[in-house]
Amino acid sequence: MQEPDPRRRLLLNAHNSRVVKHRAGAIMEVIRAAAPGDAEIGELWNRIQTDFHANQRAIIESLAADGALAADLDTDTGADMLWALNHPTLYHLLTSERGWTPDQYEQWLGELLALRLLKHPE
Repeated sequence: MQEPDPRRRLLLNAHNSRVVKHRAGAIMEVIRAAAPGDAEIGELWNRIQTDFHANQRAIIESLAADGALAADLDTDTGADMLWALNHPTLYHLLTSERGWTPDQYEQWLGELLALRLLKHPE
């Protein structure tokens, strides 16, 4: 969040996200899968989702405050997009189901986020 360059900020976010998901992604999938069948685990999953979305929103708000958010996005839509693209389930699908390396995921995510979320010169 302290990085002044918006593109670099998103690339660092992708890197940090990849590191966390590489360590905790499998357990996140276990929690997600168990949530519908257990009330306590369901509450945990909901709290994880709420906190994760709030974290993604803070990143989008920082881009908007810097005037770097794409012109066609508001903070709600930007936060939803970042939340979905950076979600642990998508990481799991690409790395566990499709065989991507964590580095491939990080590069793809960072580039996609910069292309879609940032204002570009006309």
